[in-house]
Amino acid sequence: NRRVAVLFIMGVMLRCVKCGRVSYASQRVDATSRAWTKQAKLEAKLIDGWEKPKRMRWKTYARLQAGIDECEMQKDVGLFKAMARMGIVLG
Repeated sequence: NRRVAVLFIMGVMLRCVKCGRVSYASQRVDATSRAWTKQAKLEAKLIDGWEKPKRMRWKTYARLQAGIDECEMQKDVGLFKAMARMGIVLG
């Protein structure tokens, strides 16, 4: 009973995003998958082998490297959590 711009067909009913509980695929992924996606975007700005492109400022390059390192840490945390759930112990 409200005005909306987009409606979705769900079964035989028309529903809005809120009523139909519609979500984007990116909202349904876990933190590890988001880290993989973010890292791929950051790496796309660099030359193969994570090298600094010509004319890129060193400050920008350092920020991209820090972002990649953060993504690597998030992926490691996700891996350790998955291993703990499976009962795999390191050491």
